[in-house]
Amino acid sequence: MEEVNGILSEVKQTAVKNESLLKSKNASSLIAHKSENANLSKVPNLRNVIPPDFPPKPIPTDRLNSVFGEITDSKILYKKGSTVQPNNN
Repeated sequence: MEEVNGILSEVKQTAVKNESLLKSKNASSLIAHKSENANLSKVPNLRNVIPPDFPPKPIPTDRLNSVFGEITDSKILYKKGSTVQPNNN
């Protein structure tokens, strides 16, 4: 986080310098200006960042049934030639 804050500070300082250069009437300082874009475009190494884990919460069966209705074998339409066959019990 400190590295990111340091880079952000550098970017702000560079923006202030560039703004003063634009307003300046001094051509020699404009000619002598060296761009810092290459340094500022480097992304800090984020190898220590651990993405969050969002485990799904279990949904109660009765809630699923109230939303979708109960699915039984007799309500499933099987495609002809399908490898999955109805359970004829």
